Amino acid sequence: MRINAIALACSFLLLCACTNKKEDAQQPDVPSTVPPPMAILKAGEHPLWFQFGDQGPVLLNSIDEACYSTALIPWPFASHARFILARNDDVYMAINRDGFLAFSPWAGSGAEPPQANGDAIGLYRFSGGDFWQAYTVGAFVFHDEIPAALLYRDDRFLDTGIALPDPRAWAFSMETGGLFKTDIPALRDFPAGEGWDIDALRFSPDAYWYYRAVKKTGAAAIKYMRSRSLDRDGEAVGPGVFLNSALPEKLSLVPPALTSLFAEMKAQGTVIALSPDFSGQRYFSGSPGSMTGSLAYYRIFPFAALAIDIHGKGLLARTSPAAGEPDTATTEHIPLTLPQLPENFIYTGIALCGQTIIAVWEEQEDYNIGAAGFMVLQLP
Repeated sequence: MRINAIALACSFLLLCACTNKKEDAQQPDVPSTVPPPMAILKAGEHPLWFQFGDQGPVLLNSIDEACYSTALIPWPFASHARFILARNDDVYMAINRDGFLAFSPWAGSGAEPPQANGDAIGLYRFSGGDFWQAYTVGAFVFHDEIPAALLYRDDRFLDTGIALPDPRAWAFSMETGGLFKTDIPALRDFPAGEGWDIDALRFSPDAYWYYRAVKKTGAAAIKYMRSRSLDRDGEAVGPGVFLNSALPEKLSLVPPALTSLFAEMKAQGTVIALSPDFSGQRYFSGSPGSMTGSLAYYRIFPFAALAIDIHGKGLLARTSPAAGEPDTATTEHIPLTLPQLPENFIYTGIALCGQTIIAVWEEQEDYNIGAAGFMVLQLP
């Protein structure tokens, strides 16, 4: 068993089973102290595999252990990495039906084992408890520079009858060591107490925030809204404008750091890109009709850019001193192939935390998800 992780003792909230009774879900408690990392991960040439479980990520001996671990269920009720954000060298994930994960380069606390240094990263978990178990993550954004998730009640596959999420927006902080409710002013006109649920919130290439409010008690209604800022009231728009706001950007608008990678890869389908320079995940449109799909990440310093298809094949771009000219640098492309996944599994996101690749994976079948988790691997 090739395991290169150093697990630290830690405490975290246990998730309770989701209930279908018509009652409010209990709000999560907020710890008063900064928690230690759930684990310190020292990635090597062999991957470390983790699967999302009821009590957070579980270390697997190999990806094959996840093949038949979970029955396929509709995605709104499945545990998976719903959205990913990046800031500096940190990577954040909003885990559906669970809470948040944070990955941060590990500087050490003076008490860590000797091998937990260098390119090690800390893995932190912030559990939402049974409150998050009842709802679906509809958005993950930076609000006041803090990662915040929006929860909603998904009724498309199953009518649970549970109360609408109130509060609906939650954030976490490494300083406070836990989740806390947060207020997004743009959503104030649609309180859950009056039967409103916000099931979509996104930043569009036209520099507007778009969101959809659905009235689920009393007289049915749907409002399509947009605002220049999450701190301002919104204005109503038509359904067509709202739907168009979700269209991918043109592939020609891909940042220059990724342009050469996509050209060499002949990227097709929808490209999902992540960077510390972005306010969130960005979507670009490749060849029409293609279902291949690509994932990308880049950072400016130290420069690195990754691009893979959903099966893990792609390229790494990085700068290195030119031969014989140590004061100059050139960009080189290196073939990158992530470990092969089982049938019906795909990669759904990629990021860098320091010198560690973090790749998210899922077992998929139509609108259903089975096993899901992430893999960490040393940057070549």
